[in-house]
Amino acid sequence: MNMMAPQEADPRLLRLTMLLQLERRARDAESIEELRFALVNETHALVPYRQAVLWDQEAGCVVAVSGVATLDAQAPYLQFLARVLPALTQAGGGAIDDAEPAGREAWWPQHACLIPVVRNGRRLGALLLLRESPVGDGEAQLLAELVDAYGQRWVELAPLRPGFRMRVQRLGARRLLLGATAAVIVLGLAPVHESTLAPSEVAPLDPTLARAPYDGVIASVSVQPNQTVAIGDTLFTLDADKVESDLAVATAALEVAEAELRQLGSQAFADAQAKAGLAASQGRVEQRRAEVVYLTSLRERLVVTASRAGIVLFDDPNDWLGKPVKTGERVMLLADPASLQLDIRVPASDAPRFDVGGDVTFFPNLAPERGISATLTRVAYTMSKAPEGFFAYRAKAAIAPEDLKRLRLGLKGTAKVYGARVPLGFLLLRRPIGVVRAWVGL
Repeated sequence: MNMMAPQEADPRLLRLTMLLQLERRARDAESIEELRFALVNETHALVPYRQAVLWDQEAGCVVAVSGVATLDAQAPYLQFLARVLPALTQAGGGAIDDAEPAGREAWWPQHACLIPVVRNGRRLGALLLLRESPVGDGEAQLLAELVDAYGQRWVELAPLRPGFRMRVQRLGARRLLLGATAAVIVLGLAPVHESTLAPSEVAPLDPTLARAPYDGVIASVSVQPNQTVAIGDTLFTLDADKVESDLAVATAALEVAEAELRQLGSQAFADAQAKAGLAASQGRVEQRRAEVVYLTSLRERLVVTASRAGIVLFDDPNDWLGKPVKTGERVMLLADPASLQLDIRVPASDAPRFDVGGDVTFFPNLAPERGISATLTRVAYTMSKAPEGFFAYRAKAAIAPEDLKRLRLGLKGTAKVYGARVPLGFLLLRRPIGVVRAWVGL
């Protein structure tokens, strides 16, 4: 029994079937992104092309490119499309002359065709097809039917909204420019406070210094950092060896000088020369006696005690053990934990025009969610180098009494210092103006 060969399918019937499938695909799209993807990628099954590009007229940009999942607006090809497509869509649809647009040979093949997407008089966008051969009449009819179906679904998924671009077009570019210029001028003249952010620290308001009484070496430290002390408590002790040796030498020298004075006194009755040296010997005795008194007082000051009650502020005790100190050198601070202020280091490059009595807001590093109010009380006349490495003006601020209980000595944070009122435009352009002036030398 012979079997009949299957009849070859009619290509026109296959294209019609594909058109119906793509129209169904358009109706089933659940989002505008899915519809755009299908329009540039699945249309290839109906009409072959090298690349398809979808232009959104209302958005004013390319929204889909075949074979590309994510668009980079900064890519050179997309910038080229954004530059040439608005003029091409305004000119209408159909085949694009191979001489237009300028520079197309770097991006497009020989033939290009633009199919507008219009629905109910609303210009939605355009589909650009790039091909090696021109689009035939039959293909153009199929594309028109397919694009019409996609346009219907496009309207359903993206209803007409009076967007910003349409409002701008109705308003007119000149009116918009004048309105924007006026708004910028008015906003630039609005008075605002100068302000800057600066590192700050909670410091004692009126501390007492614990200094070295004389040149020596620290032998022991009797307190720990942040320890509470009372008046008379021992803070640190200096090494006594040098003082004791100097005192022994001075005492021996005093005894020798007194012996010489007694000898000259007994000889002065009979010897005129001994009588003449009596005054000089008496002076040496007084000098030696003063040295002994001074060294004795130093021995009594070996132990440094607290002159007031408070907490002791210094670093690690081990840093001071065996360290030589000079007379008057600061070793520790004694401070009242209830008397606090802010020590602020305002960068010289960002310093506003300070106003003593102005507002300061302090944001502690441990709890920055709530600012603490303070008032600027003092600003240094000259700048100095801050521990962070930049030059800054030292400023002090008094903390509001109700916020003192939330702070402790040594707490670090950021302070926002407010200055005088200036126009907003000056505040925004202050640094660029300074850079330009430095560059041109004015």
